[in-house]
Amino acid sequence: MTEHRPCGCCGETVQLAPLFTKNGYVIVRCRVCGLQYVNQLPAPAQLRAIYGEEFFHVGRKFSGDPASAGLIKARHRVEAVRRLSGVGRRRWLDVGCATGDFLVCAASVVDEVSGVELSAFAVEKARERDLDVTTDDFLQAGVSSAAFDVVSMWDYVEHVPDPAANLKKAYDVLQPGGYRALIPGDVDSLLARLAGRFWHLMIPPRHLYFFSPVTIRRLVTAAGLDLVQIGRPGKRVPLDFAAWKLATMTLPGLSAPVVQTCERLGLGRVAPSVNLFDIMTVYARKLA
Repeated sequence: MTEHRPCGCCGETVQLAPLFTKNGYVIVRCRVCGLQYVNQLPAPAQLRAIYGEEFFHVGRKFSGDPASAGLIKARHRVEAVRRLSGVGRRRWLDVGCATGDFLVCAASVVDEVSGVELSAFAVEKARERDLDVTTDDFLQAGVSSAAFDVVSMWDYVEHVPDPAANLKKAYDVLQPGGYRALIPGDVDSLLARLAGRFWHLMIPPRHLYFFSPVTIRRLVTAAGLDLVQIGRPGKRVPLDFAAWKLATMTLPGLSAPVVQTCERLGLGRVAPSVNLFDIMTVYARKLA
């Protein structure tokens, strides 16, 4: 009998079932809470290698162009956070901030913005934009307790080896009344259930956990936060990024030529709004 890694949501060690293998990683489902996750975590050095320079050279997604989908999406996220009841605008922290699109947009409405990012390459690009970004694992980063009005974790918790610990640290660094925001995929969505191992977000080892509304609620409340809202607003997706992702899922050897072709055709400048209803936007609050 194969021994499985304990559930990262409820801690279950026995009622764990393998579902399938994807990219050489066994995906396990906890029969108690429903969390799905990779059975074998990549080594820290392997995780850092995943988020090297090549990761940020997929079409125009991280270009920083004012008309890029990344900045348009970041502006929408800033506005959504600003609409939260009683949200403060003194200090915001973006965890897993990549090259800094969200921080650039937030800087115009917040007194002080800063970020934490594992990728040294992405941090270098963020600092070229005069942003205050630390190169580190969030769990190891020296961040002041009870210091921030908002801690955002866009496209983050599915990538890290220990989501529960990251959410607990977010609680620690939030001021009372502060908000935490994140955007994970929904493995219980209709599309994910129909697609199974072929779901576009089932991409280990880049994604290590696959959440549902039930498991996200459980993790959020276990971290001491009050769940405020789970929504599915959709987002803008550049056509070059969509083409690259499709290639990596079907014919990985063609992903580089696909990106080059998209660049020649200018498809990165076309970013329709897409909503497959399989991505959650989650807001939670640290009660005063």
